[in-house]
Amino acid sequence: MHIEKSELASLLIKKEPNQRIFICTNDNHYKVWMIKREGNEVVTKWGRIELSKKLQSKTKIFGDGYRASQFIMLKVSEKYAKGYVEVK
Repeated sequence: MHIEKSELASLLIKKEPNQRIFICTNDNHYKVWMIKREGNEVVTKWGRIELSKKLQSKTKIFGDGYRASQFIMLKVSEKYAKGYVEVK
């Protein structure tokens, strides 16, 4: 059975409001990276999809929402460059 990447991620990871989820299947590893902004705070989570219950996370607090948004745009462009695709 063949499962599309986006289907796999949606089966294993619950998407929260205002959260963007990206997956990468390079080197036959199913990796996930998520980012979410709430006000001046940005939370990122990452790890292997198979281990989605044990994702690592990091919270970063910015001086204002604009800087938080700029950080998200930078990180998202880096993920696209590494071959990640966004799960819609």
